[in-house]
Amino acid sequence: MVHELSHAGMALLFGHKINRLVLLTNPFQPDKENRLGYVAHSWQPKNKYQQLGNFFIGLAPIIGITLLTGITTQLLWPQVFHVQTVGWQIFSQVPWWHLAVWLVIVINLNLAMNLSRADWLNVWHGILYYSLLLLFIGLVMGLFVSDPWLIVETAGYWLGLVWMIDMGISLLMLILAKILD
Repeated sequence: MVHELSHAGMALLFGHKINRLVLLTNPFQPDKENRLGYVAHSWQPKNKYQQLGNFFIGLAPIIGITLLTGITTQLLWPQVFHVQTVGWQIFSQVPWWHLAVWLVIVINLNLAMNLSRADWLNVWHGILYYSLLLLFIGLVMGLFVSDPWLIVETAGYWLGLVWMIDMGISLLMLILAKILD
């Protein structure tokens, strides 16, 4: 459900019309293409902002799940984000049940992070405009930001830790799937 709600939220943000939102279906019905849910949306092909939105709509589950992983970690295990907390101390300052709830939520979120063929198609529809946006942002940042490490020290550290958590959980699930296969 988080996967589809991420698509829908990003579609609304970029002015797309949501024609149909299905959060949960039976994936084994022949007409459902083995999908658990979907968002059918439409946009104006000549609208550059909406075309850029396709990139973000396609990647929305990764963005949404990463954000929720970060919020969950901040609420249940904030010690992870303290730079001065090292080694096993990171576990000693949190109740065991916080870790258990955190682990269940993060694993479930990561199970929904996979992107479908339709999601990747959306990404490709907007990648040109995304590349141009990145170029523009890079030029502006290069002209006006005197200390680029300021960005890393603020948002970059938090996002880096959250990405490490997501990728670590995903790697563990991949290894477990290969062992059980």
